Amino acid sequence: MFKKFIYLASFILFSAATLGQAQDTASLVNNNDSETITVFLDCRGCDDNFIRTETRFVNFVRDQGLADLHLLVIRQNTSNGSQYLIDYIDQRRADKPKKEIILDTYNFQTDEEIRNELATVIKLGLISYLTDSKILSQLSVAFDPQVTTDNNSLEGDDPWNNWVFEFGVDGNINGQENELRYNVGGDGEIQRITDDWKIRLNFWGNYNRRALTEDEEVVNGTDTTFVETTRYFDRSNRNLFGLVAKSINDHWSVGFYSRYRSDTFQNIDTQIGITPAIEFSLFPYREFTRREVTARVGVVTSYYSYTETTVLQEDEELLFRPELDLRADFTQPWGSFRAGIEAGAFLHDLSLNRFEFDTRFDLRISKYLSVFLNGQYSIIADQISLPAGELSTEEVLAGVRQQATSYSFRGSFGVSVQFGSIYNNIVNPRL
Repeated sequence: MFKKFIYLASFILFSAATLGQAQDTASLVNNNDSETITVFLDCRGCDDNFIRTETRFVNFVRDQGLADLHLLVIRQNTSNGSQYLIDYIDQRRADKPKKEIILDTYNFQTDEEIRNELATVIKLGLISYLTDSKILSQLSVAFDPQVTTDNNSLEGDDPWNNWVFEFGVDGNINGQENELRYNVGGDGEIQRITDDWKIRLNFWGNYNRRALTEDEEVVNGTDTTFVETTRYFDRSNRNLFGLVAKSINDHWSVGFYSRYRSDTFQNIDTQIGITPAIEFSLFPYREFTRREVTARVGVVTSYYSYTETTVLQEDEELLFRPELDLRADFTQPWGSFRAGIEAGAFLHDLSLNRFEFDTRFDLRISKYLSVFLNGQYSIIADQISLPAGELSTEEVLAGVRQQATSYSFRGSFGVSVQFGSIYNNIVNPRL
């Protein structure tokens, strides 16, 4: 039996080695350096498999360090769709400035239309890097004068004047013999975004119910019966958020945001607030897709009405809360880094404060090794809406009421190791 295993293992290893050698030889024949260029596709928010499948005249490689060209694609949301920022970074000549193409897509377009348009633009941008490659003679350019661009006509004649409206509802249900959960919710957004103004109104809410059914034992003298009882645990919230921002220049903005909130989990029957704020950006706002460092200062003025009397013996109150928000966000060829700090305290009692820090770090250390780190930590001393009295065990287990805490945290990390063939041209969806 052991000899059969040895023979079988030897056969498998020999077959794999033979296939691998054949594939490597085929790769060397089909990927001659003089034929075309090698490209590292760094796709952050696009369909990378589709782009590689549709772009057959370059060789995609897995290792950024072995690529002639680093193709960085970054997707950002806009008021009525998405904007793709496409950077062509020539790694053969560090002194050569990178080329940039911006593609705007719209919500009315299907995913198929968007990815086809993106692939077409990417391929057109690659042509200028193939001037010294033999494959250039095999390419052709087609032009269809009958094709019109709806996007350009919309920019020239927009009857909605940049206003965008979006509404939705959702729900889910799940259960088992003794338990039923369901949730219904809805949301909407109205916004208008131009270079000078940003106006946004968001509203959302949901209702969640958890029903638990148990057989409760009832003793009456010598008789014992079981009565089926059902307990309900409800949790709901309603939110309305508004923002108006005015651009002053490339580094300064002013405006205000307002909020209405009702949340059974946090014992808030009604919260209505308005916050005038001013923001400074270290880099020009137009560079936010690659690098952003901002500082925002505001003063929140809020009226609170509580469902139950709070631990501070308040049923309603008007409070003022200065807030500071610092943000940093870098998206570069080496990876990405994001960090944020939020701090605030109530003016009537500065001991009621909160400090939050969060970060996300993705780094390509070498052509073989990548790491990511994600973490958040909060120091919490401002739970002014906690109800007086103790929570029941059922409420804690069901998660329908907020518990007192002095801090919270979360974190994750990961390491990725990759080696093997440098080429990344083939997409195989079978099985």
